[in-house]
Amino acid sequence: MKIEYDINLTALGELMLIAATNNGVCYLNFTKFHLSKAFVNLNNTLCSVDFDINKEVLRNELFKSFEIWCLSKDPNVEINVNKGNTLIVECFNEVNRYFKLKPEEKISFKFAVQLDLLGSKFHVLVWEEMLRTLHFGNICSYAGLAKQIGNEKAYRAVATANASNPIPLIVPCHRVIGKDRKLKGYGCGGIYVKEFLLTHENQEWRN
Repeated sequence: MKIEYDINLTALGELMLIAATNNGVCYLNFTKFHLSKAFVNLNNTLCSVDFDINKEVLRNELFKSFEIWCLSKDPNVEINVNKGNTLIVECFNEVNRYFKLKPEEKISFKFAVQLDLLGSKFHVLVWEEMLRTLHFGNICSYAGLAKQIGNEKAYRAVATANASNPIPLIVPCHRVIGKDRKLKGYGCGGIYVKEFLLTHENQEWRN
C-alpha cells in the first residue's frame, strides 16, 4: 500500500496531518487545542493559536502516530510526503472552511473530499452510518447509532469504532454522545476537543 501525507497549519493555527491513498483521504490528525489560549473572543469568533511548544516537536509527534497507524494497516506500507497531492490539498481547504464558517453557512456545510475508509467491516459500517446521518445539527447516542446499524446491543462496539476513527472531524464521531447526553470521550484529543467542536457547530447537547 502507498500512502502520501502532508502537515500544514489549520485556520486555528493547529498543525494537521492529512494522508491519502489513491482512493481517497484515509487519515487525519491534529495537534490538540490549547485551552489555556483563547479560541473564542467576546464576539464568538474563532481565534488562532500561538504555540508555546516547538512546532517541530509537534510535527514529529503527529508523524509518529501516523506511522504507527500506517504500519498497523500494512507492515510493508510505503509512506511519502507530497505537498501537491490534490486530495490532501482539497481536504486542508475544506477543514479551513469548516473552521471559518459563518453561522448562516453551518447548517448546509458538508465535507465533500473523497475518502478511503480503512478498517474492519464493522468499523467501516459505523463510520459510513455517521457520514450518512450525522450532518450539521444532528447528534445521536452510541446506543442510537447501534440501533441505526441494526444491532442495538452493539453500543460498546460502536464506541470502540468511534475511538478507532482515523478521519475525525470529517467522519463526525464528535457528534455521538452518551445516552444521558454527556460527552463520554473523544479519541482525537479528549472531551474538551469534542466540546469545542460541538460548540463551534452550535450543537446543544446538555440537558
